[in-house]
Amino acid sequence: KNFRIHPRLRMRDFGRFMLKQLEVESKGRYDALLVDVRSDQPDTLRFMVSQGFMPMLNAPLYDPHVSDITSIKFLGKEDSLLTAEAKKVIIANSI
Repeated sequence: KNFRIHPRLRMRDFGRFMLKQLEVESKGRYDALLVDVRSDQPDTLRFMVSQGFMPMLNAPLYDPHVSDITSIKFLGKEDSLLTAEAKKVIIANSI
């Protein structure tokens, strides 16, 4: 699904609320959430990282001229398997 916030609703925690609701409804049904963000959307990427998503892959998915950054957020114990240092390395090497 697409995740977009109308400009007039930005900076009002609406996106955070929607992501949190998605996590609550997905726990127990899915192990993780995957998202992709166009590399020319740095604010959106920073938002996703601030919400716990870890960039994993940087590759053009939809447009050969613009790369997309695919990120993951584990919904269970899997997240605890990665140390904070390992997460930093993954993020640094994928962007």
